Amino acid sequence: MTTNADRTMEAYRNDMVAALSALIAVPSVKGEAVAGAPFGAATRQALELALSWGEQAGFRTKILDGMCGWLECGEGPRLVAALCHLDVVPAGSGWTGDPFSARVENGRIVGRGAIDDKGPAVATFLSRADCRPARVSA
Repeated sequence: MTTNADRTMEAYRNDMVAALSALIAVPSVKGEAVAGAPFGAATRQALELALSWGEQAGFRTKILDGMCGWLECGEGPRLVAALCHLDVVPAGSGWTGDPFSARVENGRIVGRGAIDDKGPAVATFLSRADCRPARVSA
């Protein structure tokens, strides 16, 4: 049975695969602190990439002390938040391919962070019905 959620997500499939692939390509493992990037340059790169998509789509963006950031839309006294992280633990061994090069296997995206937590971050951003963003370039 196909649900409304299935149809909504299907409309974003190609954008989600492209965005998630671009985000997986950033090896955002905690690194040495540098100016503006207390968790390392790669984690800052992942944050900036995600926020750039939000800016392209018309969201207001903010980076707080180089540690975290957010996208927001709308106004008013009530707030809904989706918390996601873009850093990953080191890839380790056992990968059948490059962990920082996304690929689709059996209908699933495989790559470091695909399910924890880059995939959910991309899905949350691209499926916002009330702040529907324009298509983003990965």
